[in-house]
Amino acid sequence: MADGLSIAASIAGLVTLADVVFVRTFWYVKDAKGTEKEVATLANELQSLSGVLHCLHLRINGLGGDEHDDPATCRPELVGSCLRLLVGVRDKLQEYKPGEHQHKISGTVRKLKWPFSMTETKHLITDIERQKSTLTMALSADSVAAAQKILSSQDKLLSGMEQIRNDLQKRRNFESSLADGLMAAALDKKQKEVIRFFATVDPRERYQTSRSL
Repeated sequence: MADGLSIAASIAGLVTLADVVFVRTFWYVKDAKGTEKEVATLANELQSLSGVLHCLHLRINGLGGDEHDDPATCRPELVGSCLRLLVGVRDKLQEYKPGEHQHKISGTVRKLKWPFSMTETKHLITDIERQKSTLTMALSADSVAAAQKILSSQDKLLSGMEQIRNDLQKRRNFESSLADGLMAAALDKKQKEVIRFFATVDPRERYQTSRSL
């Protein structure tokens, strides 16, 4: 049961099993004499456990997380302990299905009572609460791990974007420096041409021309 496929199949079976146990327990709520409150509480806990198991089933199948990871919820011991608990309750309730088996006692027909004592029922409630809490904590731990993984990926993405911005800025600075250098070189060439032009002019010729006028 250690590989992903067998664990996913086991979780799917647990979801179905929890639903069956809940329905059979709910049948007894109105018939349990003296333990109505405890049986109703047990039914509610079974319903909550079924919801947690359903979330777990989604997680294992990759709908609520990464199926390629090895989350804490995949630990076989969590699945095994929950399976043993639910099977034990199911077998006891299957033996004493209400409404199907009836006994004639002193000429009267009586439905079979809730098969667990009040103490046993309270222990079942405690055990189911413990299973539910353990699985919920495991799911929460996986959610935190997934969130941290996402944040880590975002940090890497932001770091990469910052590097790209730095590279673009360096490129802009280089292009700006190159343009300034080319402009300066062009100005130097133009200045040299102007200087060369005026350097070829003989002021004495202009002086002689002005005197003749």
